[in-house]
Amino acid sequence: MPQIQALTGPAAAALWKLDGFRGQTWPALWCSPRSAKYEPGIIRPRARWTPTFLEDIPVAPVELVLRHLDGVVPPTGMDRCDLVEFALEHALRDGHVNLSTLGSRGGADPGDALLREVLARRPKGEPPTGSYAETEFVQRLRPANISVWRQVPIVGGVTRHRADFMVSYHRRRRPTIFRPEDGLLLEIDSREFHDGRFEEDHARDLLYDELGYRWLSFTPRQIQTQWPRVLYVIKANVEAPEVRRRTRRIPTQRAA
Repeated sequence: MPQIQALTGPAAAALWKLDGFRGQTWPALWCSPRSAKYEPGIIRPRARWTPTFLEDIPVAPVELVLRHLDGVVPPTGMDRCDLVEFALEHALRDGHVNLSTLGSRGGADPGDALLREVLARRPKGEPPTGSYAETEFVQRLRPANISVWRQVPIVGGVTRHRADFMVSYHRRRRPTIFRPEDGLLLEIDSREFHDGRFEEDHARDLLYDELGYRWLSFTPRQIQTQWPRVLYVIKANVEAPEVRRRTRRIPTQRAA
């Protein structure tokens, strides 16, 4: 396909339906191989690229789009790096980009500095988060200096499962085989992914109990509206690992 002008930046991220950008209207930003210099609303990337047509609009590849988010204005109350992190984790999760190529460029595009700042947040070697809610969870844990291992493999006989997160009891490196004494498991159960998983979720809970893991489960709404309570429960369980009680969900407050 010949090199043609294509949509990039926040508007392109919305067409790619990346977390943080989809469903919203953003100012148009274009990239063009024919542009001899940077112009208002037009960027000339140095790398060669092939556009993808989405809704009959030529759109730059996701990797290029992520490099052109420097001018994004986030919604009120959201940090700009947080917004780009939502899009990055989604792009990694869907296989649109990989970390090796993202980290290999050296400032050729206007948003590379912002992207490097977001990449620097990620623990080395960790897989992408599993959903928007999981990314938000990681972002909320960060100010509390709580780091987590992501997509933790749990194996019991022939039964296998990947827990959303584990918080280490001992601040050790990520193990190759995870054991109950390594840390506390954390699950984010949203209606979007768990409405039709009644049996699977209970099989997961039974597996954790059978293997001796301590674990907690939260909903996206609890993370957004009850964060102090969520954080308190996590810290209490991590700092007192000898407690054997399994706390599955935060008890809801009864109406007065």
